[in-house]
Amino acid sequence: MKKVLLSIMGIALFGTAVYAETFMRVNITDGQVDKYDMEKVAEVYFGEEETVADSLEGKIGNYRYVDLGLPSGLKWAAYNVGAKAAEDHGYYFAWGETEPKNPTNKNSVWKGVSVANLTAKGVIDGGRLTVNYDAATVNWGSSWRMPTYAEFDELLKKCTWAWTTLNNVGGYKVTGPSGKFIFFPAVSCCNAETGIFVGVNGYYWSANVREDNKDNDSAWFLKMISPSSRSIDRGGRSYGYPIRPVSE
Repeated sequence: MKKVLLSIMGIALFGTAVYAETFMRVNITDGQVDKYDMEKVAEVYFGEEETVADSLEGKIGNYRYVDLGLPSGLKWAAYNVGAKAAEDHGYYFAWGETEPKNPTNKNSVWKGVSVANLTAKGVIDGGRLTVNYDAATVNWGSSWRMPTYAEFDELLKKCTWAWTTLNNVGGYKVTGPSGKFIFFPAVSCCNAETGIFVGVNGYYWSANVREDNKDNDSAWFLKMISPSSRSIDRGGRSYGYPIRPVSE
């Protein structure tokens, strides 16, 4: 490593002497050459790539979390409900259901139920799932819950998103203001047509119903399309999507 560092320093000094400017040139093994203005380089790091474990803060209940340094102070779980590692898909849930989705079932308990009736039955309050219908709370305990539309929006706007792979699973590395990060695997969805499919797209339920929904069959979710598209979209409640819990 020391030899590599000295080589790069020599290149920088050579650039200074010949071209009367300070720059660093990095020759990549595939023949590509990257050039950096040294006045804009704050730090050069040599070492192993960061892992999810480097960002873990501790546990809330029995589950690991990451503090991304968000303005809200919200803590994000390191992995999905039912997962054992950050790249695992974990369980898939229909919106508002707390048991894992059966891929052969095209329907869900709350498909076609109006917002008014969902409210009357105590399924939602203020357009958001209540604790008895929140899969994160039911499966992980009262300190955890499903993220809201607004919290997904904060994640999209306040974090840096980079498409990458973790143990051969594609997904997004989401780095917060604190420099810590979480990984969202693109593990698609579970429904009667496709079964459980791990691919290049990812979908994660929010706790919010679509309140202006005329067909009484939509809720909001985070949609990730590799390698550069992220948004909050609406989808049918019967689809099985993973859930990434949050904690206050």
